[in-house]
Amino acid sequence: MLHYANAGHPAPLLLTREGEMRRLDAHSSPMIGVVPELGRAGGAGRTGARVTLPAGALLLLYTDGLTDVAGEDADERSDLLERTLAAAPAGASAEEVLDLLLAACEPVPLRDDVAVLAVRLTG
Repeated sequence: MLHYANAGHPAPLLLTREGEMRRLDAHSSPMIGVVPELGRAGGAGRTGARVTLPAGALLLLYTDGLTDVAGEDADERSDLLERTLAAAPAGASAEEVLDLLLAACEPVPLRDDVAVLAVRLTG
């Protein structure tokens, strides 16, 4: 089970062993620091979501430095990322998936900070 809250970064992506891809965007909150009352005693707090992570699935988390590139359409780059992930071979390791994603996204020089985490769930 994954408990998550989205606070401004792109929604995590979940690719099942069967090739079904889901964007984990059930709960979206303002970026951290934008609404100071969130999380304070008496404040509204952030809402979160839960999702069951099936065995063999791949969970991908990334920052917008991978998709928000000067001179490029961020939605098109997000679509490229999702299409590349969906087309990854079923048995590919997390490292192989990262190599595919970075190769697809790098023809344009990445100038912003980029953080990417891919986790293949065992079981």
